[in-house]
Amino acid sequence: MFTVIGRDTCAFCTAAKELLDLKHQIYEYCDISNIDKTTGIWLYKPQDHVSVPVIFNGNEFVGGYRELCIYLNHTS
Repeated sequence: MFTVIGRDTCAFCTAAKELLDLKHQIYEYCDISNIDKTTGIWLYKPQDHVSVPVIFNGNEFVGGYRELCIYLNHTS
């Protein structure tokens, strides 16, 4: 299952959710203002990835929207 961490006002976050819907992928969306950035899945992202969305497949860091597009084309 994918996890998308983002902001409701972020166009790339919205596009990532729409792409996952289009590809019939199950995902959980978490608003960045509602997560604890000191624990949990957030700690698995690279420190240099500072923008949203932050996308995981399980505990595997995928990246942002562009990386998700590439990831889904290679795994679908």
